[in-house]
Amino acid sequence: MGDAIRVPPGSRVIMTEMANALIWDSGPVEAEKVAPEAAPAP
Repeated sequence: MGDAIRVPPGSRVIMTEMANALIWDSGPVEAEKVAPEAAPAP
């Protein structure tokens, strides 16, 4: 993390994109597992 602060903003964007990718990857997976059990898709 210390390196991220040193590197230019370009690298920060990459880290942010990776973080978003992880969040997006986790979101849909959890939603898909919960959606069918919780209620049918609209």
